Amino acid sequence: MEEGKKKKNNGDVKEEEVKRSEEEEGSKVESLISQMEWLQMSGSDECVHGCVTCVCCLPPSDRVCVDFVDIFIDIYNMSVKENYGEAMASLDAAVSVMRDQHSEVYYNKMEWIISYLVATGTKLFLKGDITTARFHATFSYYFDQISSDVRDKYWQQRVCELVKSDEHTLVKYLRRRIPCKCLDAKYKEVKSITKLGWCINPDCPSGQRVDRSKMLCCGGCNQAHYCSRECHVADWPIHRLDCNAAASGQE
Repeated sequence: MEEGKKKKNNGDVKEEEVKRSEEEEGSKVESLISQMEWLQMSGSDECVHGCVTCVCCLPPSDRVCVDFVDIFIDIYNMSVKENYGEAMASLDAAVSVMRDQHSEVYYNKMEWIISYLVATGTKLFLKGDITTARFHATFSYYFDQISSDVRDKYWQQRVCELVKSDEHTLVKYLRRRIPCKCLDAKYKEVKSITKLGWCINPDCPSGQRVDRSKMLCCGGCNQAHYCSRECHVADWPIHRLDCNAAASGQE
């Protein structure tokens, strides 16, 4: 009798294990089906313009990088008001907060953040929202530079140019950073537009935006650009400190 009971008990255990295994497998299948349905609802067939992970395909629990970008933009907008519209000062202030308060994402997800900003900027441009596309392009370039061991020679100047970039400059920047051909047609439309540079003299009579091919570079630091010698001279009392620091490698 005892031996029979043992066999029965062993049989019950095996049945329970099989049942538990089937339930777990069923749960996995249901989860997979749910994910597939969620992806279909999100419209994942749309081109993601090279985004490392399509934001449309992210489950709500994994949207930490998107949240990072949203928070960064909010802080940047507040910083712009405090810094009287100066892009670089506002970007530096915003990234300082993000580096301190969201360090895990900042130090581990930068590739994704840059990819997302470029992809979103492309999408916005194609939808006709040029202004917001400019900011996404600017943010992507800024993050790329501050996270790089070797920065472009005129990267700060480039940031200022992207903030108020002409469509030729904007499309060219985004087009070079996406693997798809979604901007090819737009580039053909805008490539005849004169690319504008950024004169750093705040009192520039041309409104600081001039033909980039006619820009002059400061011979001291080889970083600051001006539309004319007159603007260089006028800005020298302000620029001289930055110029000397850059020339001596203290920047």
